[in-house]
Amino acid sequence: MTRDELLLAPESDYMNEAQLVFFKALLLAQLEECNERVEGGKAHLAELERPIDVADVASIEEERMTLLHLIDRDRRMLP
Repeated sequence: MTRDELLLAPESDYMNEAQLVFFKALLLAQLEECNERVEGGKAHLAELERPIDVADVASIEEERMTLLHLIDRDRRMLP
């Protein structure tokens, strides 16, 4: 079942077997995307270098905090 087929389905078909399969696949795909974002964020955090210039320290720290916020948000969405 596609999204368009789902939207065109009559109300009597609400959450029938085909729709349940569609939503399960959709949720599993979203879960996989979320896991990939978390792992990618962790990898990016590990790659951040320790700069010597004070101005670079501030920008790296800002990037680190943004990444941590995004990772935390995505992890809260995981079961």
